Amino acid sequence: MNLKRYRFFVQTVHSGSFSGAAEALGCTQSAVSQMITGLEKELGVTLLRRSRTGIRLTEEGKLLLPEIEGLLEAQKRIEELCGALRGGERGTVVVASFSSVAVHWLPGIFKAFGEAHPGVELRLNTGDYHDVSQWLESGAANVGFATPSCAGNCRFIPLYRDPLLAVLPPDHPLADAGEFPVEQMERESFLGLLAASDQDARDYLTSAGIEPNIRLSTKDDYAILAMVRSGLGISIMQELLLRDQTEGLRLLPLKPRAYRTIGLAVTEEGEKNPVVQAFTAFVGDWVRENGKEGAI
Repeated sequence: MNLKRYRFFVQTVHSGSFSGAAEALGCTQSAVSQMITGLEKELGVTLLRRSRTGIRLTEEGKLLLPEIEGLLEAQKRIEELCGALRGGERGTVVVASFSSVAVHWLPGIFKAFGEAHPGVELRLNTGDYHDVSQWLESGAANVGFATPSCAGNCRFIPLYRDPLLAVLPPDHPLADAGEFPVEQMERESFLGLLAASDQDARDYLTSAGIEPNIRLSTKDDYAILAMVRSGLGISIMQELLLRDQTEGLRLLPLKPRAYRTIGLAVTEEGEKNPVVQAFTAFVGDWVRENGKEGAI
């Protein structure tokens, strides 16, 4: 496969003549003609009809032109991505994230990525699952930390398996148990997030056939933790969120076990952006190195 011949062919079509293509490519008309003839021999079909008034595509040429243009565009993206991976790129990555990733992962990721790619500007939007989904859908972010349920139509790249834990006050009767049985949730005052913010716990309880006695709902993770510490009820939260928040709490694995999958959701525009692709590759490596047993 000779990509140079493909470039000459596309330029000739766009220029409308061999002379126009030669001028655009900085070569002779004879060189353009030889390239097109060589490509036709390579493919075994006639691509162009020559006449005194210029050139026109054959039916075969019409069919092959968009495929060849796509191939050249793919080569361009590969070259841009390689340049990005070498750290010589410029651009902006707009990242959407929920709070647990923003607090525990992104400081390390942003610092290391910024050192490796000093020409890239990083921007961050933080919120709950619903916010992340909206930012990705609207194009306000071109990549986001998400779960499969809030990734929408984006390409989802799984990164990490994050356990869900029962969160209890230290004086709870089951505080010293090895695990927390899910059926107990129906007999407790449950403190939870709003439905749009808490798909993980709600999906787990629904799949187990449990209808919790919801005493309070809020959008603030840390308000929930403060209320559990005060003995107002119990909750289910993600292990990543609970890091550095264990004081005044008892955390137990659930029975049966439950997890959420954290990954990267990349928008269609993000897929075409070499600096977003570089960020995506970097995050995957970072999580595999730092995510310990939860990394996928």
